[in-house]
Amino acid sequence: MLSEKTQKKLSQLLKDIDPREEYLNPIEIQGLLYAVVITPELIMPNEWLPIILDDERHEYVSIESMKKLLEELLNAYNHYNTMHLKGNLHFPYDPKQMTLDLFDTLKDWSWGFFLGLELRSELWTSELVARNANREIETIDKSFKIIQFLVDDDFDDIEFIDEIKQGIPAEVNEDDIEMYAEWSCLELLPTIVENIQQFAGEIGEITATDKTIKQTPVQSSYIGRNDPCLCGSGKKYKKCCLN
Repeated sequence: MLSEKTQKKLSQLLKDIDPREEYLNPIEIQGLLYAVVITPELIMPNEWLPIILDDERHEYVSIESMKKLLEELLNAYNHYNTMHLKGNLHFPYDPKQMTLDLFDTLKDWSWGFFLGLELRSELWTSELVARNANREIETIDKSFKIIQFLVDDDFDDIEFIDEIKQGIPAEVNEDDIEMYAEWSCLELLPTIVENIQQFAGEIGEITATDKTIKQTPVQSSYIGRNDPCLCGSGKKYKKCCLN
């Protein structure tokens, strides 16, 4: 995961862009980047950066502030990608040592992770891919349902929710059932993330297409002047963050 110093720097840079907006926080960003780098289909920065940043920000943000933020975000991406390529990327928390602070942290991380997975949702939900990767579709499907249950207020799979709640002790107060159910699911996160990560690796091994190449390091200085800007504004680089 990112160092405490880097997380604080990201927080400050995001506030500098516009303190009125609620951007993804550093924990959510790390969940997002984790999902992006394990995805066995290349996801370019101009796909995931707009998830972090507001499309309307150019009305009020200074170019210098945006440059600094983009540099820090791309450095964070490269950090996660390097860890992944070296086989050192693992779920960074221990839910067995659960506290209320860790509960909130895991919820934030799960939200970012979910947003990253959604960028290639069709890849993760393909029954054909699951069969080819020797994975039971039910196992992968359940992993995603648990993540969805944790982050999506509109998640409405009643049968699945009832299944989760069946394991809740009868003495738990009715007002605490939802939190208890989430707590139980969060304790499964290390296994869930490991399953998805292994599944991603198997997809990458069996799918021989140009798209299933490993994520590659990126630097804003490598972008052509007439290329779309990495920040996702839709403008050419020379008319956006290069200025």
